[in-house]
Amino acid sequence: MKDYDPERIHNVGVFGHVGCGKTTLSEAMLYTAHAITRMGRIEDGSTVSDYDPDEQRRGMSINLSVIPIEWENRKINLIDVPGFADLAGDMAAAMRVVDGAIIVVDATGGVEVGTEQAYEMARRANLPCIFFINKLDRDNANFFRCVEQIRELLDDAATPLYIPCSVARKLKGIISLRTAMAYITTDQHDGSYNREQVPQELDGLMHQWRSDLMDKIAATDDDLIEKYLESGEDALSSDDRLHGLQVGIEQHSIVPIVCGSAHEVTGVAQLLKTIVETVPAAARRDVTANDLTTGEQVTLHASSDEPLAALVFKSIADPYGKMSLFRVYSGTIHTNNGTMNARTGATNAVPTSTGCAAKSSAKLTTSGRVISG
Repeated sequence: MKDYDPERIHNVGVFGHVGCGKTTLSEAMLYTAHAITRMGRIEDGSTVSDYDPDEQRRGMSINLSVIPIEWENRKINLIDVPGFADLAGDMAAAMRVVDGAIIVVDATGGVEVGTEQAYEMARRANLPCIFFINKLDRDNANFFRCVEQIRELLDDAATPLYIPCSVARKLKGIISLRTAMAYITTDQHDGSYNREQVPQELDGLMHQWRSDLMDKIAATDDDLIEKYLESGEDALSSDDRLHGLQVGIEQHSIVPIVCGSAHEVTGVAQLLKTIVETVPAAARRDVTANDLTTGEQVTLHASSDEPLAALVFKSIADPYGKMSLFRVYSGTIHTNNGTMNARTGATNAVPTSTGCAAKSSAKLTTSGRVISG
């Protein structure tokens, strides 16, 4: 994987209630981005993120996993976080280092305890969120009931960007409310899709939900609302709609909802696109820390020219040794150079710097440098 500057890196966590499909969604994103050649299955113990033998035996995530994905010339550092309530420590650790959160909701079960816990923690961390309503291929799935529950129990700013394209109760794809087009999943179920006109029987429903989205997008900017009131939604260009969406997310007047099925790899490409469009890059999120020499609060800038500041958010011990996962907020880490532990004051050398993909790792660069992000 090539090096990316912090302007092109997005650090995102996948959170939600246990069993809502977080790991399968992570696997589907890897598959859609062609990072793997076939999708693993939780039942077979063959997913990328559930690599621990205990996870494979139990059929559930126990440890958080870092999964890098390349998409549209950007790098998404995806963190698949366990949903089991007893493992809330991993959720808290991941919230400290991500720049955005994907909250996965099971379309058959709706908002559950783990969903509420994840969203509350994300709001306390001031993270932009994307809801992904999953498992829409199931017979008892109900997208619109989930939207209603999210608005009632979590946030009334929740706004669908996509709705299901279901014909004869079978999920065919999803409908974009921004483009008013249907994205129909191909028979390969590899993340590819065909862009088609919205089926006639769903046209009225699409316009109803599109009007709600356009109202909220236009309300974010005086110029947009003027265009919208004078000439209607067609007066808003694609750039206008994207700008209004980004401002709405920043103002917290819009919390986007994407939908699909991780198992069928439906809506996954659109989720990846939403991440790179709406989750701020690593360089754009301000982080503060204490200057150990002065005791004052300083703002960290994601630049290799700045002093080093990094946070270890997870340590993993296995038969081969101990590995620490960290995020670099500023500066550069060089292999074997001394770094000071802010908690103990001790100076330690970093023996090897590697990039992780769940169970595998590789040296990031020949010089052992890790660029901020």
